[in-house]
Amino acid sequence: KDYIVIIDRKGKIYVVDRRGSTRVKINRQFKLLANNTYFIDKAKNISKTRILTTDSTGKVFSIYFDGSIDSILFNDFLSTPFFDYKDIDNDGVKEYVFLDKNELFVFNRDNSLVYSSIFDSNISHKPMFFSFSGKITKIGVVSEKANELYLFNPDGTLSEGFPMYGNTPFSIADINSAQGGSTSGGKDKQLNLITGAPNNFVYIYTIVR
Repeated sequence: KDYIVIIDRKGKIYVVDRRGSTRVKINRQFKLLANNTYFIDKAKNISKTRILTTDSTGKVFSIYFDGSIDSILFNDFLSTPFFDYKDIDNDGVKEYVFLDKNELFVFNRDNSLVYSSIFDSNISHKPMFFSFSGKITKIGVVSEKANELYLFNPDGTLSEGFPMYGNTPFSIADINSAQGGSTSGGKDKQLNLITGAPNNFVYIYTIVR
């Protein structure tokens, strides 16, 4: 069966079939937020498959395809946080990632804190995620006010050479690769980080995977 998920501009969620008929009836409406993202967490069966979203407090709602809804609040956030849902440690289970003003949080599904990191100033850009060889996912953060770039390993430690100078969201790739610059695969351990900096400069760094 087809399950097509649609979110309108008001934040109302629809789950329909290919003809537009309702497949799952969702009685609750969620306000669409500027920081908000919706994720579909596919399970082994349709009843456990869910849509994840957050409200203005950072509370995570799970809207299951059997029509049930539950929620969990991981932290008392100071503002509406950026939210993402990624498997950063390659264990087959995704983590909950929040960026609230000047603090990054990563939580396990059981509500335990994996790590947090505090920055000297508030962060205005959402976190970035980079997959490396060995299926390692690192989290990138840019502090525009401090002109600093951060790249966090799955255990919360900073990658070698960070923080780096720059003030825009950045890309990581092998710019000399004929394949167009993937961060995964290959024997060469060197990659390039490309970012913007004050006074209209572009910086290209060489980093180690």
